[in-house]
Amino acid sequence: MKEKHIVAGLLFICCAAIVAFLAYKGFNTSEKTLTPHQASTKFNADFADIISQATKKLTDIERAFVNEQGQRAKNTDTVVAFDACRTLVKFWDSVERFDVAGYYYTQMYERSPSEFNLMNASQRYYEHATVVADSSASAFFLKRAADGFKKALKQNPSNLDAKVGVAMCTVTDRNMVMQAIPMLKEVLAADSNHIRANFVLGVLQIESGQLPKALHSFEKLVSLQPSNGEFYFYLAEVQQKIGNTQAAIFNYEQAKVHSTNAASKEGIEQIIKELKK
Repeated sequence: MKEKHIVAGLLFICCAAIVAFLAYKGFNTSEKTLTPHQASTKFNADFADIISQATKKLTDIERAFVNEQGQRAKNTDTVVAFDACRTLVKFWDSVERFDVAGYYYTQMYERSPSEFNLMNASQRYYEHATVVADSSASAFFLKRAADGFKKALKQNPSNLDAKVGVAMCTVTDRNMVMQAIPMLKEVLAADSNHIRANFVLGVLQIESGQLPKALHSFEKLVSLQPSNGEFYFYLAEVQQKIGNTQAAIFNYEQAKVHSTNAASKEGIEQIIKELKK
């Protein structure tokens, strides 16, 4: 999973201002605009129905392909079934239906309960929870993600990504944020360069107004991944907030350089123009 796909929803839930930044998409990962969760409809948590509804939106050729692979995924021969599941994961990832991709990783986990399969399923459920409009669907997939990350952490207490996953799910409840921060600090104590933990902590620092700490977090992230435009963007935003206008302009320029999306570049350019007035 792309880094952005794992943490984007955290921004939506933590801080409306941070969500606004995400309008400028297309940095180093595949991204999409988040929208506020809408009022709950009658969400059907049955995966057969979820897959059926998702399949209806495909072209005839895609639908035939998915149906064929879906039958292979049910094969009693594990090798055949796993090959089909991996094919389906790749396809559903490509059309950004991470709920369905997560389902097929879950199918692999049920036959082969590996940490790898469990983490991949959980990450995709989390991603879908952050972008789906319906609130009940979001809650459903968020719980599946949290349960998966917790199970992975129980299987392997040294799995730092699982611990960060639990933290990300925890902070979706504002009342639980203080429980997430110690988890992130535990991860950073074990690996001070852990990208996701540094990023999530940096976002929380922005949300809580701890701008000097956020500045340190994003300066570190930029040093760790100097071609990551997303990190430059958040670093620039923090610098803008604390009044370091010239530094903010410089890092917005870096974000623009590393952006791969025309709309992103245009949006960042507008910010730069405003700062130069």
